[in-house]
Amino acid sequence: MNDYQLLCCHENPHNGRVYFAKNNQRRWIPSGEHMKEYGFDWDLVKTYAAEQIASYELMSPLPHPRLEYRPGTMSVGEIREFIGNQVCGKGVEFGAASSPFPTALESQVEYADLFDHSLISSPYHNHHTYARHEYVKCKYLTGMEVMVGIPDRSLDFIIASHVIEHLRNPLQAMETAWTRLKPEGKLVLMVPHRDLTFDKNRDITSLEHIVLDYERPLKERDFMHFYDFYENAFVAPNPFEKAVEMFNSDASDIHYHTWNEGSFLEMVQYFSDHIRKWSDITYYPHLPNEQANEFYFILKK
Repeated sequence: MNDYQLLCCHENPHNGRVYFAKNNQRRWIPSGEHMKEYGFDWDLVKTYAAEQIASYELMSPLPHPRLEYRPGTMSVGEIREFIGNQVCGKGVEFGAASSPFPTALESQVEYADLFDHSLISSPYHNHHTYARHEYVKCKYLTGMEVMVGIPDRSLDFIIASHVIEHLRNPLQAMETAWTRLKPEGKLVLMVPHRDLTFDKNRDITSLEHIVLDYERPLKERDFMHFYDFYENAFVAPNPFEKAVEMFNSDASDIHYHTWNEGSFLEMVQYFSDHIRKWSDITYYPHLPNEQANEFYFILKK
């Protein structure tokens, strides 16, 4: 591991973060323990101004390289790092925005989204949900259901954190991911648990409904997701009127589908039995703390 720099910035939005920088890219080092595990020397850390840091592309944080799975006692950050250590090689992350998922030091990650949020043309540029106001640079402007520009059998991994619930056709997205992965490649999914989000008053999406979305896509069925969302999640005074407005908007961003671990596993198993075969299905349930609203799947081709 040569030709790298260690950079620190005490200005907003960095607030003392230390970065591993190489090839004009930077990766956050989350703690002193991480520094120690990677063998980084504090004496090599240089302090930069925010505008200098901004000249380095934001990339995935470095996970703690020796984390082990501890059921029930891990933080969200720790289990994400534990999972990130399981992917290496070349991959693509969808929907990273300002919070790229941690990946192993040796990994090569590119980013994809419907919009490049670093550009003012994006409807989410400087959106309040992206508090750090800095974003990964997207190589691919495409969605998970089509993955335009990404060749078949070209990736060792695909990551999507809190993305699949935003898709009209999750089985199609899964099939497209399967085709883009190399043999033994991994699809890594972080999925919000219905009961632990604003979706808690909505019904779990049935497998039958998801299969219909795959076999017979229908705009009228898509619209009913909008109506359900604005009636039971982001409750609007007139749910139908709001659903019509957002259904026809380029900036619409709802949860089409809702799952818990069991219903998501049912969908994954259906995909593996009837569409494309996963050689291995691994999942980790949501963590028992108030900040943990997600569960985790690693699907191996």
